[in-house]
Amino acid sequence: MDLFHLHVGSAMKWKRMSPSPRPRLGRAKAMRERQAEIEAMEADLKARAQRVVAAEAALEARAAKVNASWAQVGEAAEKLTVLRDAIKDQSALEGRMDMIRRGQMDEDNPLF
Repeated sequence: MDLFHLHVGSAMKWKRMSPSPRPRLGRAKAMRERQAEIEAMEADLKARAQRVVAAEAALEARAAKVNASWAQVGEAAEKLTVLRDAIKDQSALEGRMDMIRRGQMDEDNPLF
């Protein structure tokens, strides 16, 4: 043990050795291992990028379905509005016809 560990490190519960020390490697072997790690990270990054592209395509397909559904809802709402107006017109027409039958043709009546 050296003096630093004896006076400082041990008081702070520092260990002299790592719990999992790495073996010493030569430069060439260390560079090969580092290159292999980099290539593995690049392959992982490419795989993630492909998954992102696939997820984006699926999301765009779902968005297209939603937009088509909204278009159908809009068309249905327009048809309902036309139908509602037609029903109002039909009610007004029936009211006019009823007044004509009763002989109550009044020009001031808003139904005429």
